[in-house]
Amino acid sequence: MKFKKGDIVDFIGTQHYRKPNGKVFFTVKPGIARIDGTVEGAEHPYYLVATYGSKSTVKGWVKEDTVKEYHKEIKINPVSFAESKLVKIALIDENQIKVVNWSNQNWIGAFRLTSINQREKIAKTAEKYYADKLTNISNKDFLNQCLKEIQIEPIEELNKTAFIATGLFFNFLSEDYKTSTDYLRRGDILLGRNIVAIVLTNGKKGNQIGSTAVSKPIIEGAKKTISIAKDIVPKTVETITAKENPTQQDQKLMGNYTTIKECELKNGINLGPLVKLPKGFKVFSLGFFENDEDTQWLYVKAEYKNNIYNGFIDKNNLIK
Repeated sequence: MKFKKGDIVDFIGTQHYRKPNGKVFFTVKPGIARIDGTVEGAEHPYYLVATYGSKSTVKGWVKEDTVKEYHKEIKINPVSFAESKLVKIALIDENQIKVVNWSNQNWIGAFRLTSINQREKIAKTAEKYYADKLTNISNKDFLNQCLKEIQIEPIEELNKTAFIATGLFFNFLSEDYKTSTDYLRRGDILLGRNIVAIVLTNGKKGNQIGSTAVSKPIIEGAKKTISIAKDIVPKTVETITAKENPTQQDQKLMGNYTTIKECELKNGINLGPLVKLPKGFKVFSLGFFENDEDTQWLYVKAEYKNNIYNGFIDKNNLIK
């Protein structure tokens, strides 16, 4: 079946039925609805419940051809909280989407998609649903509708294990990301006990890595996670991170590389060096990169002379 229980859909019909194979119908108004039940092979396979009050009165079984995908493409939103002075989050309260100022809800997880474009689309989706005053929706359905817009499979349970299992999120272990807004970015996902929130505004240090953060970038298919933070190395080791952050990722680029000549690890593709690495030196890439004309710059981790460096290196200087 094209849709499943919990999906938000566009009901374009004018009739609903009491039973999946019933003959008696009732006239109703079209509009946005939630699928509350399915019977594969039935004449009227979807049980819909209106989410928009007077805009739709459907509450029954409907024909398959009257159910269409809702908001397949997110257009420019009538409301955006990207420039808000206070960090805003979208969440479900009493089965209704609300946008509120961030507060410490004893968050137990903070997750970030690796793609900035995906994070922006998730934030825009949450804003769109808020502007449409979408109601009668659960925390899990809200999250999965946002993820559906970027072609990510539904998360079955609202817990850290389920997020990590997708292999698509950074899992921030540091309290920096759970007790403060400083390092949050638009499109981050916060997980609490029986609550989930989408961050709609960058924190004041959102373009930096938390000074005490332990981040685990989780890569699909990887059996282990790679940490690049200060806390997991001896106190004498310093972590030095580039001023610029990568914005693109290709998982095919993930892996270990070796320098084929002496070369620079840089602060940014157009910025100065962090350190010079010798020929034959090993570095590790999580697949993040930037392009500059004909050059691809990999964002790599290098442990060199008792320091850990995270910066950009010309891919032409590496062999995998």
